[in-house]
Amino acid sequence: MSFVCQSCNIAQTPGTKLTKVVTQVRDVQYPAVKDDYGNMRIPVGFEIVKELNFCPECKNTKEFNKVSVGSKVLGKEILEF
Repeated sequence: MSFVCQSCNIAQTPGTKLTKVVTQVRDVQYPAVKDDYGNMRIPVGFEIVKELNFCPECKNTKEFNKVSVGSKVLGKEILEF
């Protein structure tokens, strides 16, 4: 399957290795979880907001910096398991 490099805008031939580069992320706070011992845990992590498809040549010639674009809180309920 071929693709268009989002840096040089050149259509790549089938079989060209695609490199996905994450350019934007955001922090995420998931709903609180109560474990078997009654302790509350608030899982946190990050999710990808934007990623670009690059050809091997552009991947090797560019420097990439991830940018944090904010945060998100999912749900207010307490999950028990």
